[in-house]
Amino acid sequence: MEAQTVFGGEMVPWSTVNDPQEVLYTTIFDECRKGALTLPGAECIATCDVGVCGAFVQKHCLTGVEPVVLGDGEMALLSSFSLIPRLKNPVIPTVVCEGRYRAVSVENVHIFPAIYHYEEDGEEKTAKVSVVGLDAENGDHVYVMSLPDFAPKDMLHGFEWLEFLDQLHHSLRHVPKPTSVVLPLVDYVDTTEILWMQGMHAFGAGNRRFRIARAIARAELRLETTEQQTDKTLDPDLVFDRPFMLWVERFGYADPILLAVLMQDSWKMIRHGT
Repeated sequence: MEAQTVFGGEMVPWSTVNDPQEVLYTTIFDECRKGALTLPGAECIATCDVGVCGAFVQKHCLTGVEPVVLGDGEMALLSSFSLIPRLKNPVIPTVVCEGRYRAVSVENVHIFPAIYHYEEDGEEKTAKVSVVGLDAENGDHVYVMSLPDFAPKDMLHGFEWLEFLDQLHHSLRHVPKPTSVVLPLVDYVDTTEILWMQGMHAFGAGNRRFRIARAIARAELRLETTEQQTDKTLDPDLVFDRPFMLWVERFGYADPILLAVLMQDSWKMIRHGT
């Protein structure tokens, strides 16, 4: 979306070179364009100037990627998105994985049974999963689900995850009884080189061709909580002690504003002496 600034804000047609680009441009671009540009916590640029790229990389700590070098007619797309929702649900401090990671028991939550259809070795299969729904103080809806064994390994490369989440939402069944779940505290920061964006191109003034050479995105996620001290014995119905998926939905946005697979390296570890 920001790439239009290279053309003076004029909406120009883009040419795609692979299937993910085609999906982005034909089915998602127009739907998300306005929302993405006004999303609080998000900052993005498109530029042909390596100096501007360097300043953005330094400002937003885009680490672990090669320095941006651009040739004639090449542009870079850089973005940074920080999301720190505060849960409305009261929580009780605890630990998971034999005391290695900080966690909270989140009270008064609902667990939604759901199903997912997938294919394995040419055979159609159905799996049952449990999705936990949490509410943030700003109105966001936070959903958490253990990473299923059957999940496609390339689910986050492209837009397969949109179909995955759509299936889940259409199968969710409400369980009226509130319960509690134990969830690790997370401090997630990820900088990703979006390789499939490379090669997408458009023509500007004077029929000059501009090609996306680099696309780098940084995402940050932390969950803020209000802890309550209690002598209550914890008896949760669900404990997240293995990698899990988390996605956040916001009113007015057709798709989740963030989706992350949270491995244990993004959980808050308990360190000796703290």
